Amino acid sequence: MRELLEKKFNLYVDILLHLEQAGGKTVLFNIEKELHVSKVTLANEVHNLNNIFHVLNIPAEIIMSKRGLLYQKHDTYHSKELIPFFMKESILYKYLLTLIAPTLTSTQSFCVEQHISVSYFYKQNNLLKQILKKYHISINTTKNCLLGEEKNIRSFLFTFFWTTFLNIDWPHNILKEECESILNTILGISKSTLSMVDFEKMLHIIAITNQRILSRNFINKQETLLDISLNEDETQIFKGTKNAIFRLYSDRYSLSPTTLENEIKFFYTLINTHLFDYEEAIYMETTYNYVRNKNGYAYQLAEFITNNIYEYLGVDLSTNFEFKLDLIKIHNHMFVFPSLPIPYDVKKMKEKYLAEYPTAYYIIVKIIKKMEKHFNLSITKTPDNLFLEVHYILLLCNYLDLYTFNKKTSIYISCTAGRAAAHEITTELLYRFGKKIEIHRELLDTTDVSITECKLSCSENTHILYFEYPPSAMFFNQLEYQINQSFSKKNHTYIKQLHSILFE
Repeated sequence: MRELLEKKFNLYVDILLHLEQAGGKTVLFNIEKELHVSKVTLANEVHNLNNIFHVLNIPAEIIMSKRGLLYQKHDTYHSKELIPFFMKESILYKYLLTLIAPTLTSTQSFCVEQHISVSYFYKQNNLLKQILKKYHISINTTKNCLLGEEKNIRSFLFTFFWTTFLNIDWPHNILKEECESILNTILGISKSTLSMVDFEKMLHIIAITNQRILSRNFINKQETLLDISLNEDETQIFKGTKNAIFRLYSDRYSLSPTTLENEIKFFYTLINTHLFDYEEAIYMETTYNYVRNKNGYAYQLAEFITNNIYEYLGVDLSTNFEFKLDLIKIHNHMFVFPSLPIPYDVKKMKEKYLAEYPTAYYIIVKIIKKMEKHFNLSITKTPDNLFLEVHYILLLCNYLDLYTFNKKTSIYISCTAGRAAAHEITTELLYRFGKKIEIHRELLDTTDVSITECKLSCSENTHILYFEYPPSAMFFNQLEYQINQSFSKKNHTYIKQLHSILFE
């Protein structure tokens, strides 16, 4: 969330990202043109960055010559590690911490503490207001606190702290070790496991929850959203998780029974909308059936998607309860936090999936249109549509071999160096190009690329690629180009056929 960074820090990040994307070196003209800076400004900022590297003991240096920049750094270091440092130096970040602090701070006191004028403060404050407006949050400038639905505030804080600090730095007042202890207790009682990434996410969720409760900002009943009953008889499958979360709250806070129940329900909501593998696997089917009964609408959507995937792709996922639970979570996320900005670049993800899985992608588009019509939804021209497209494909990536539904490049290998050499090349091709290709032992009319050391008679549709054994790096570069060309061409043709069948 770089909007909170001051102008100079954003420029530092832009310089570093430009250098990394350019492979570590760039011509001055290119970077000056892209970043709209003069040579003098660039020289000053490079000097400042090198000083920061030195102060923070970072193994990196930018060397500036008359013609360009050279970025030398250790392989293990990435420029994103500097963003937490820049953020902590930002006035807007410091003010955001003031807005969520348990004790109130006046504007005058904040300005004195940060050595800034009141006019500069209000200028920065207006910028922060615009950012928060996207999340349906406003600022009470009299009391210097956040206003809005608590669910939106906590979701924003999670998005901000996670995307900014990840596991690089720990920005919260509560010790990370304390959060780790709490989380390990929860996982131990609930007999659950988390990936390393989700473990770090949960630490941020716990820290934010702690911060908000200490500030006496609680979840209202209408914000609990996932109505997981706390009745003992109904929640045997959630008993471990429920008991763990209950202990988290009851051991640390003195809350009324109603507030405690709302907080526990929302905490469960949060971990089930931001994490996708937090379920007790041994109870997967029972959990699915329970959630199905409690979240009927999301279940109906999940069932509809599952049936249509079977209809179009021929893959039956109706008994895969983990898949359908993940579908329900996607739908809940869409309805729980409507219109909130997503913390990652969904458009880029869409471009990636469209390029890699065009057949499956177009089928997903068709299914969403059918779902919209069937359930009388209006999502085609909204951010929710993009959200669903990407996450449906993401789920299919997790549960299916999507290349199965795309047209592969057919390859024939004729190697005079012998069977062992042919096997070696075949293994290398499969390693490099995997599911984009299929290798045949015979030359067919449908062969796309023929790899050979000698003259060969092929159909006009087959591209012949000659080589000498052992094949050189240039050979593999040429082959990669041909495979990508063939893969794109065949999929483009197939998609046009598919499009005419599905959409006309």
